[in-house]
Amino acid sequence: MFRCNIKKIAWYLSRNLANQIAHDSIQLNFKSKGLGHVGDTYHLEDKSNFCVCCAAIENLTMHHVVPDMYRRHMPEIVKSHASHDVLLICINCHTSYEKAASELKKKIAIDFNVPLNGQRRIRLEYNIKIKKAASALNRIGIPEDRIQELKNIVFTWHQQITDKTENDKLEGIIEKALMLPDYEKNNEFVEQGKYVVNQLLKDCFYITGLEDGSTRMRWPKLEDFIYLWREHFLKIMRPRFLSQYWKVDDKIYIE
Repeated sequence: MFRCNIKKIAWYLSRNLANQIAHDSIQLNFKSKGLGHVGDTYHLEDKSNFCVCCAAIENLTMHHVVPDMYRRHMPEIVKSHASHDVLLICINCHTSYEKAASELKKKIAIDFNVPLNGQRRIRLEYNIKIKKAASALNRIGIPEDRIQELKNIVFTWHQQITDKTENDKLEGIIEKALMLPDYEKNNEFVEQGKYVVNQLLKDCFYITGLEDGSTRMRWPKLEDFIYLWREHFLKIMRPRFLSQYWKVDDKIYIE
């Protein structure tokens, strides 16, 4: 048993994968892999299009309770169809929460000893020198001899990459210089999200003796990490219009 929108119903019907039994209900004509959300009140209840925090009905967006920077690196049985952790909120509430979420990400970075913007980057000292010179040229009150020195730095750089500095305006060159990156990834670069999830996945165990003879993996620390983000969202936003059936300890694995 599952819920879906009208567009999804039409998708099943157009491919002869289901029969319509009512204007808003279909019955699949193939055997699904599992029981879906049978017995799961939250996933089977009607959903309304308003912010779960303030009930706003405009400027809505889908909020990922567990940030995508972590979620996308999780095992398929965790991240696949994880609609429980995707909530409808308005842009204002989303912006407000992201400030607190950024602080939690920084704490996670410290706990796992990995920079928020990734691990093992190369600092581009030459780019930084060019950017500093370009930035200084935008200031007022710099001595003329210093201005000429700064111009020489950015003109030399620009000629190296374009070979036509003499025809370009200084303003355009400065704009390009200010967009230079301070760092670049090396071959061993690891995103913070990927690094954190990989560390969490190291703690695992297997469930055996199942009726179908299969073996299932479980990751206790990954579970705690997901619960952490769910609790954090509730604590910070206190979503007054979130379903009473939405639970922090709702199932994590989709099997």
